[in-house]
Amino acid sequence: MDEKVKLVKGRLEETELPYEKYDIIVSEWMGYFLLFEGMLDSVLAARDKYLAPGGMVLPNRCTIELCAIADHERYDSLVGFWSDVYGYKMSCMRSPILEEASVEVVPNQYVVSNSVNVLDLNINTCTVADTEFSSSFELKITKDCDLTGILGYFDTFFDLPSPVMFSTGPQVKPTHWKQTVFFLPEKLPVVASQTLTCKMVCKRMKTDARALKVSLTLDEKTYRYTVD
Repeated sequence: MDEKVKLVKGRLEETELPYEKYDIIVSEWMGYFLLFEGMLDSVLAARDKYLAPGGMVLPNRCTIELCAIADHERYDSLVGFWSDVYGYKMSCMRSPILEEASVEVVPNQYVVSNSVNVLDLNINTCTVADTEFSSSFELKITKDCDLTGILGYFDTFFDLPSPVMFSTGPQVKPTHWKQTVFFLPEKLPVVASQTLTCKMVCKRMKTDARALKVSLTLDEKTYRYTVD
């Protein structure tokens, strides 16, 4: 294999490769909530420098999806716990927990809405600026319940002659990416067939290029989170 495979070690932006152009660039750059860690930057730099005309970056497309969840056991253990800690009221501890999105596996049984696409990245044409986005959407509730949060996950696509994709959603076998949960500060009562008018704004943190700051609006109430 020495004649077919050459290993080059180093930071991509600072490394010279043996050929000027390549027909295919393959990279596993995805982070939690797809965009955490900001590793797509290096892939796009490689694409712009090394990809031959007519070539392809794989995976060639990635999407972010959102849905509503009602997971009371998890919510009460993580958020409600602080209302009574061995007889002490420590509600002041709730804010730091709620402000940071939680990365965990959520069983599909707790999903209580449709899934909506809030970002669709074409890796062959997108820019770093496209990783910051704003999306308005609607969630249609499927059962009477109290919402505990909004769940985010990503899907990855290889649009080849024999297409392949995989999902990190709660409806499939868990991956190491798990799902990203944005817990609400209070449970939100909803009923079946109700429609929630929502908006998500996602930006990179200026103080940490790897991290994200997210604002999430549900029926005119806005909540803010970090993914780090």
